[in-house]
Amino acid sequence: MGTGCRRIELSASHAIGLAFSAQTGSISFVGVLVLFGVIFLQYRCSCKQNPGNRRPVLLRSNLDLYMINLFISELLMSLGGVLDAKWANETAVYCGGFCNAQGSLQYLGETSVALWTLAVTLHTWQSVVYAQRIPFRWPLCVLVMVIIWGFVFAFNFGAFSVHPKSGDNSYFTPGPFWCWINPKYNKARLAGEYLWLWVAGFGNLLVYIPLFLLLRGNIVLGNEGFKSHRWYWNPPSVRNAFKAETQSASVSSIPDDAYDEKHIRKEATKMLWYPAAYTLLVLPLSIVRWSTFTVPELRAVKLDNDAVVFYAPMATATLVFHAVFRLSGIINVILVLATRPNVLLFGERHRGEDDDDTGHRGLSRRGVDSIDDTPMRQRYNATLPGEQVREYTGFGGPAVVNHRDDNSSMTDKR
Repeated sequence: MGTGCRRIELSASHAIGLAFSAQTGSISFVGVLVLFGVIFLQYRCSCKQNPGNRRPVLLRSNLDLYMINLFISELLMSLGGVLDAKWANETAVYCGGFCNAQGSLQYLGETSVALWTLAVTLHTWQSVVYAQRIPFRWPLCVLVMVIIWGFVFAFNFGAFSVHPKSGDNSYFTPGPFWCWINPKYNKARLAGEYLWLWVAGFGNLLVYIPLFLLLRGNIVLGNEGFKSHRWYWNPPSVRNAFKAETQSASVSSIPDDAYDEKHIRKEATKMLWYPAAYTLLVLPLSIVRWSTFTVPELRAVKLDNDAVVFYAPMATATLVFHAVFRLSGIINVILVLATRPNVLLFGERHRGEDDDDTGHRGLSRRGVDSIDDTPMRQRYNATLPGEQVREYTGFGGPAVVNHRDDNSSMTDKR
């Protein structure tokens, strides 16, 4: 059992650990605010450069809205970490309105970050594997937003409302270094947050690692079902991979440029940054939480003859991994800027995205029909002469141009 609403007096070393947690939370909070500020300035500059009705389009795909929601979640989570400064300053944690506020912020932020990370992961899988330009659709986005935000808000405030607001049975109590769901309600901890952190973590591993192998060339998708897919220990060149999965006698649209080869491999490596970053942030803290969840004797604090006793190894691990976990916001900002340069008005302006003219609103109907349901690499054979192939996955890449009429190979636009 936990310590309930007992006031937890902290040592100087505990206060220092909480101060670091507040600092990492502040770094993430400021980093996300700066990102939003840059996006706003980008939008204002684009408006000035496109006067009249040709307004820039901020939400070019569902991914843009998912990213905005992800960073809103990061703000909530990092703000919960910033509140650790109060406990560090007072060298004590205790129940009350401030404790309830921190517990709610941490739950809302951590769970929604996990769920929006999962949404981005699934969107990326569909976009890359099926080479589908997923158009921005409000109904789908609203549905996803209602499901995610509806779940986290309903679970948090619903559970809080049905449990006592004071005493040892309070829903939020000192945990012991910050306020969190009372250990008496472990099922709420598991179903409300831990489950989704682990689902998002395994989802990252199960999606981004195969995408890395796919783009690197170890996995080549065929056109005749699962049995036509191929595995190569030594990835074939991009040119050979295209030949292997296309039936066309013409190879004019097959990239045969060393730069393309190197660039595709480099872009594929970026796929590993996501599971690596998420694992680095979530796994250590999850191990600590799971250990205390399953083995009560390993908890950082327990009662011994009505006295609060800290278990030093677990207390240190909890404080260190908690501070690292608070870096989630700034790390996600860096990942987006480094690996997804074509989201949220960053990167090059896509043809037709910012035009209000119907004739230039995105790809032509013929172009969309020809590439949306085509396997990833084969899509290069289906574009119009001289037309660029642009994906809405948010990842950057060479601007590939198909010169089918002059039998020249694809070249990248440098």
